[in-house]
Amino acid sequence: MKAIQIAIVVAAIALAGCASSPHDAKDYGAIAGGNSFEYYFPKAANSISFATSAEAYDFIRAAQIKLQRTAEKNYGKGLAAKLVGPPVVPRDEGEPITVAYFINTSGGPAVRSEDSDAKKTLAEVVKGATSVSSVFLVFDGDRAASIADFYLKSGYHYNNNSQYKEFRYNKETYEADYPVGWGVDKAFQYLDKNID
Repeated sequence: MKAIQIAIVVAAIALAGCASSPHDAKDYGAIAGGNSFEYYFPKAANSISFATSAEAYDFIRAAQIKLQRTAEKNYGKGLAAKLVGPPVVPRDEGEPITVAYFINTSGGPAVRSEDSDAKKTLAEVVKGATSVSSVFLVFDGDRAASIADFYLKSGYHYNNNSQYKEFRYNKETYEADYPVGWGVDKAFQYLDKNID
C-alpha cells in the first residue's frame, strides 16, 4: 500500500437511518492486534491505495477494530453510503482502489491538537475524547462509498441519528445516499458491482 497526503473537508451532517461476507472467516481482531495504531492511522486524515478491493476491505475492518480498542469506547452507530458525485479520483494501475479516511473527536482534546501539541499522540487524543467518529471514503473506478462509525464513552448516549450528508475530497463534493441496511459488506458489494 502507498500513502498519499490528502485534505478532506466534511461539509454537513443530516439525518439518516449487515449480512455475512466471504471475509467473515478472517480474525480481524487478531489482524488489528498485530499492527500498531499508527499503522492504520498515522495521522487524523490520510489516503491509501490498494491493489484490490479485498485488500481495502481487510484494512478497513481491522482499522475499525483498532480504533475502537485504542479509543476504549463503545460502538455507538454507523452506516455506509453510496457517494454520488464525479468519479475523478486518479487511478494507479497497480493500486487502483483509493481509501481516504478522517477521524473527528468531541468532548476532549481536538483531534488536530496532535499536529500542534507534541505531548498528545492521535491515539491519546481519541482515548481522551468523549465521542470519536471515523469515516472511510472508498473510490473504485466509477463507484465510491463511505463507511462511517461513531464510538462513545461509557455512560453517554447519542440523542439523534445524525450522519454525514456530504464529503469534499480532492476539491470535489460527494453527496451521501444511505440505502437501508447498508454496512461495510454492502458497501463493498456495491463497489464490486455485485449490487446497485
